[in-house]
Amino acid sequence: MVEIDAIKGLGPSKRKALRDAGFITITDLWGATPEELVAVKGIGEGLARKIKAQMDDTAKEEETKTTMAKEGKKTKEGKKTKEGKKTKPVPKKETKPIPKKETRPIPKKETKPVPKKETKPTPKKETKPIPKKETKPTPKKETKPIPKKETKPIPKETQKVTEEKEEKETVEVVPAEEIYVPKRKPELDASTKKMLAQRSAQKRSKPAFRRQEWFRYKRLGKAWRRPKGLHSKLRKHLRYRPNVVRVGYGSPRQVKGLHASGFEEVIVYNVGDLNHIDPAKQAARIASIGRRKREHIVQKAEERGIRIL
Repeated sequence: MVEIDAIKGLGPSKRKALRDAGFITITDLWGATPEELVAVKGIGEGLARKIKAQMDDTAKEEETKTTMAKEGKKTKEGKKTKEGKKTKPVPKKETKPIPKKETRPIPKKETKPVPKKETKPTPKKETKPIPKKETKPTPKKETKPIPKKETKPIPKETQKVTEEKEEKETVEVVPAEEIYVPKRKPELDASTKKMLAQRSAQKRSKPAFRRQEWFRYKRLGKAWRRPKGLHSKLRKHLRYRPNVVRVGYGSPRQVKGLHASGFEEVIVYNVGDLNHIDPAKQAARIASIGRRKREHIVQKAEERGIRIL
């Protein structure tokens, strides 16, 4: 007796409903129609058809098992009846011996000895001794002694004149142009000097920001451009990617935009622009102008004590 739990697709609530309706085992469900199963609470038409199909499959399996069991019994009974009867001995067939073929011995061929060739001894060539050349001794040249020149003593007057000339030659006259004049420095307070030193130390460790895929295409160049692609790994800040420009890399606000010397740069286009420059804090940077105008600006800046960058 197999219970309802073996059926697939039934939960605990539906199994309870079937048991309350009187369907306790699978044998109870075999004779039930789909309409009777639908009458049970919680079971629809589709589930009723599935249960019925499962019952038909189990019925077929059991029929096949019973038929196989019956056939097995018949075969066993048939064997028993055959064993009870007397069996006649089967006459053995006479096997004639297969005649062996006569193998004739193969006659061996006579091998004649190969006559050896007589090897004549090769005559040795006579080697004549090479005559040595006679080396004549080279005659030594007679070296004549070089006559020494007589050196006359130099008078004292001529010695003094030569010494005075040498002293004049050794004294180097430094022209006024070659004298080093130190460049003008800005008048800075202690806090700005500290910030400039901090900025220079910070810039040593600052990475060189490059554009995305600058190494792949020459036309892009190395100048920094912010990545804007939707799938850009550089924009998403994924690891093993180059550094991106951020606020933390910036220099202190107090010295931002200043020259390395500490001056504030002012671009100069003509001589009149020098009148608006403060020599203590600002320095001039000459724009791309002609040579003559540049010379006038440099001359005027030297007069006023303005530094040119």
